[in-house]
Parts: sequence; C-alpha cells; structure tokens
Amino acid sequence: MCSDQNRQPGSISINRENGENDPIYVAVTIDIDDISDGALKVLKRIKPFWSISNVQFKVFTDGTTNKLIGCCIPKHNNNVDSSLSDDGDDNLNQYEVILIRIYGKNTEVLIDRQKEIENFKSLYRYGFASRLLATFNNGLAYEYTDGKPLTKTDVYDEQIWRKIARRMAEMHRDVESNKIDAQPMLWTKINKMFNLIPIKYSNPIKQQRREELLPPIDELRTEFDRLFAVVSKINSPIVYAHNDLLLGNILYDASECLVQFIDYEYAAYNFQAYDIGNHFTEFAGMTDIDYTLYPSKEYQLEWLREYLTHYHKNDSIVITDEYVHRLYADVNKFALVAHFFWSLWGHIQAEHSEIDYDFLEFASLRYNEYLEKRDSFLSL
Repeated sequence: MCSDQNRQPGSISINRENGENDPIYVAVTIDIDDISDGALKVLKRIKPFWSISNVQFKVFTDGTTNKLIGCCIPKHNNNVDSSLSDDGDDNLNQYEVILIRIYGKNTEVLIDRQKEIENFKSLYRYGFASRLLATFNNGLAYEYTDGKPLTKTDVYDEQIWRKIARRMAEMHRDVESNKIDAQPMLWTKINKMFNLIPIKYSNPIKQQRREELLPPIDELRTEFDRLFAVVSKINSPIVYAHNDLLLGNILYDASECLVQFIDYEYAAYNFQAYDIGNHFTEFAGMTDIDYTLYPSKEYQLEWLREYLTHYHKNDSIVITDEYVHRLYADVNKFALVAHFFWSLWGHIQAEHSEIDYDFLEFASLRYNEYLEKRDSFLSL
C-alpha cells in the first residue's frame, strides 16, 4: 500500500548540471526491420564496458508511430536464465536497460526532432524526463524509466489518478523552457496539420475509406473555425505541457508509488486546460477505443481540485468551488479541440505511417466523438 510518506510524483531535482545531459551523436541509421546491428553500434558508444554478447533486446509494442527497443544486460554480471519476450511481463529490475527509439517513417513532418531533443534535456534538468544519452540519424537512446503503462482501469484508481493530477500540476507549475518565447503551440500546430493532410491519398483504398468515414477537408476547416471562435476566447493559463498524455505515456511504479510521464515529442507551451482535457479524452484507450470511459463530472471535479491544490501549492490562492467548476468547463471545451487535433493527426498518419494501425478509423472515431460531445460541452 502506498502512502503520502512514500516518494511522490513530481519530486523535482531542478539543479542538475546542464553538462550531465549532453547526448553524443552516433552516425548510424538503424533499420527498423533489423535493429540489432545499428543498436549495438550505439551501445558501444554509450556503454563501452558492456559485454555486447550478453545484450538482449526487448521490443515494446505500445507505440503507434515509433519503434521502441529495450537493450538489456543483466545487472552485476548476474546470470538471468530466461530470455526477454516482446509481449511478456518480464522483470526488468534484473537488468540494466537502455531504450532506443527509432522514429517512424515521415514523422518529422509533424514533429520537430531538434525541439524534441531540447525538450528531453530541459525536462531532465527539472526531473521530468530520463537522461538522453545519444542521438543517431533516425532516433534517440535514453535511460529506462521503471514502471508499467496505465490501463483503462488503472486511471480510475484513486491512488494513481491523484498522483497523475499532482505530477501534471508540478510540471505546469515548475518547468520553464525558453519561457521568453512562450506561445501556445495549439493553433499553429492545427493549422499546420490541415495543410499536411493530402488532397488525395497515394493508396486508392485509403482514399476510398477516407471518403466513406470522414467529411471533406473544407468541411472540417469550417467546423474547426466555428470551434475556434468559441474556445479561443477562453483565458486559460499558458504552461509547459506534455500535450500527449495517453495512457501508454504514463508509467506507474507500484514498488515506489511513483507516476512518471514519458515521450515528450509534442511537449511545448500550451493551454493548461488543453493538456488536462486531452488527458481525459485518452481514458478511452488506443485499442478497443471506448468513449463511455470519458470521466464523469464528479470524477473530474475531484481530479481538478487535486490538480489546483498542487498547482497553487506555493501561493495563497484559495481553491473555491467556483474556481474548480470554471476549470471544469474550460477543460471539457478544450477536450473538443483535442479530439479535433488527433483526428487530423490520424488523417496524416494514414498517408505516411508504416505502423500496423488503422489511422483512418481512429480519425473517424475522434471526429465522431467530437460531434457527439460538441453541443453539450460548448454549453458549459
């Protein structure tokens, strides 16, 4: 049983030396279908004392755009009898683990990889990311963060969701990265995404499915303009946000009672209410998506009170019911924007990604959920 005396999420170490996290560059391109040769070349640079013959590889399968590989070696030269599996519940505590992330095809059209490296380094200094060890031509290598990705039931465990709310509050409150230029990324990113959607898919089958599942792009633009006219008037604070807190990007270490966020590809300054609302939309999961799992008003009000208590931990602001209810209304309106954002993302990934995932179906589900909730959320 965890208690508040145990390690808490957001136990931030702000004074890490910048030089601790200067990654090395390795001039390697790793073949996503044959990772061992390139991965070992990276490991030889960052772990020169490892016995390469003892390295085992574990493929983590949760990603929808990148490929994540764990490079594992037994700790303290211990003999570990069993081999690691790609989908088993391995005890990685017996291993020293380095993660190698290989970028998905054409993901750079949506993600600024240099900005991602800066995110990694900055968030490491604040205690919100693991140490970035190396970059290579098509990916990154970094330290492993212990814990298991959340499930659809975990996120309703009060012991866990309170830690998530605190962790997000502390990130929003404490992280400052190039704050002099702090502007919300949301509207610029969405406009860019509209421009990246192909007029016609290169695969005719996908083109036909898009026409069957989704409205024309000009209709989507008109709908978004209506949404923007309402949501852009919300005075939500600008914070350094994760922007992609799906369940797979939240790890829970039960032994340490600790919640950690991972994968900061989309991290940037953004609206506070968007980061929270986006997280709530992700309760539905990425497989067997179920939007009946979107949190109830009662759940959200408790979650938001926990968040605000820690967000204002260092000031004298009183967390009134009015304040909590106002944030509740803003969060749900921005949840609509999150549905729109990821629907557009699905349009783009359907053209470019080689991952085995039905991105057009995903885009359709997100847009239909937006339509389903639009009127009720905008009336809050």
